[in-house]
Amino acid sequence: MPDGGSEPLDTGRVRRTRRSGVAAAAMLVPLVASGVLARADGGPLPEAGPSVPAAPASHPPRPSSLLPAVAAPLTATPRATTAGAVAAPMAPQEVRATVAASRSAGAGSAPRPGRPSSRATRAAAPSGYQGRWGVVEADFPGSVSSLDGLEASLGRRADYVMWYVHWGGPYGAFDRTGLDKAEANGSTPVITWMSDDPWGSTVYTDAAIAAGTYDGYIRSWAAGLAAYGRPVLLRFDHEMNCTWYDWVPGVHGNTPAGFVAAWRHVYAVFAAAGATNVTFVWSPNIDFHGASASLPSLYPGDPYVGMVGVDGYNWGPSGYHTWQTAAQVFGPTLAELPAITSKPQLIAEVGSTSVGGDKAAWITSFFSMVASDRSIAGFIWFDLDKETDWRIASSPDSLAAFRSGLSG
Repeated sequence: MPDGGSEPLDTGRVRRTRRSGVAAAAMLVPLVASGVLARADGGPLPEAGPSVPAAPASHPPRPSSLLPAVAAPLTATPRATTAGAVAAPMAPQEVRATVAASRSAGAGSAPRPGRPSSRATRAAAPSGYQGRWGVVEADFPGSVSSLDGLEASLGRRADYVMWYVHWGGPYGAFDRTGLDKAEANGSTPVITWMSDDPWGSTVYTDAAIAAGTYDGYIRSWAAGLAAYGRPVLLRFDHEMNCTWYDWVPGVHGNTPAGFVAAWRHVYAVFAAAGATNVTFVWSPNIDFHGASASLPSLYPGDPYVGMVGVDGYNWGPSGYHTWQTAAQVFGPTLAELPAITSKPQLIAEVGSTSVGGDKAAWITSFFSMVASDRSIAGFIWFDLDKETDWRIASSPDSLAAFRSGLSG
């Protein structure tokens, strides 16, 4: 996984996931006149959050967030499809010029910052899909090549750019390179921040985090992000209901209560550092049979969460999986969330294989799902060729379907 242009891509050799039996899931606020998303929650951390109830789990998961070998950069060259020709793509500079023009035109009517209203956000968005969308690219933040190529092919800037940072190992120190590159692109940075060490020299536990053992490291990130000063979405220890990461219940003595305590402690450190620009995104995997714990038991409480993310994938006929529609992948978990929280929702990782079904049709149905559910503020596509080719441009048809979904 790249970090700050110096970290080599994680080929998956150091991952602690299990792919055969169980395949590997803050508030979003309106776009202000500057074109950057403003933070939503604001205010100091409370001394104590609400109690965390317990509840059941059910449903299958997704691929890892750790990055594979370098994926081939996406090209801006238009390609014909069986349904017709793809419209000539815009060059990256044209995309940025269009974005700048739209910002200028809407400066006088931008919604008030600090209010997490998906309705207000969508009213200010361009024609077509009215939510926010983003991507994970294999070469970001080391390079913007793939991001530029994809945006050119789609004719629309990504509202989010996400990447992954491990606490342990040689690349865990705070580095604002990715933040600056996301900002230059006109995108909100989304950092998936993982309390593990793929290189194996440090074992982090939820209990040690909650006890303050790693406060020096946490403070360095809190101070760095506070100094950056612009909106950042922080996905701390995502997919906490799974079985394939070091921070999940059942690993290293971790428990659901321990996870909640660790989360609240990290939040407190950020609050003490004045990092009011940071939105904490609680991001479980879609619920599934065999999950490490129920979602309600892992929820830190509304005062400690600005936004809820959900990770899910259509694996097709892989292992015990079958081809699933977007509604089948996400529906059960999305239906479970209102009983836990009313925070805005983000599909924080999504992708589909093309093996075993029509990926272009799947993409079309996915856009229909997210556009029709106003509780979903946006999504981030896992645009990598990894366990399978999840990329938007894995075929001309899937690229055309995605472009059509964005443009309407």
